[in-house]
Amino acid sequence: SPRRTAAAARRKYTMTRPRQQWSAAEHALFLSGLRRFQRDWKAIERHVGTKTAVQIRSHAQKYLLRAQRAGRFEVLDGVPVTIPPPRRKALEEAG
Repeated sequence: SPRRTAAAARRKYTMTRPRQQWSAAEHALFLSGLRRFQRDWKAIERHVGTKTAVQIRSHAQKYLLRAQRAGRFEVLDGVPVTIPPPRRKALEEAG
């Protein structure tokens, strides 16, 4: 049987929707959802209402990196909004 290269096995990336910026209102809902639901991306998806769980995870990852780089997190109701660490079970499954 012929050997498949990594490039041949990988599907071409196609964008299903154009990229959209997060509005200030969506980001505020993201922050309040993050505080309320922690890493429950589906619950945050329902809370925000206009973004998918995948978009929310991506936004959370970028938010965390930017906040760490800047050395500060945004403040909501007087408390910095941080992203909680991954659940222990998720860490064990990955390792």
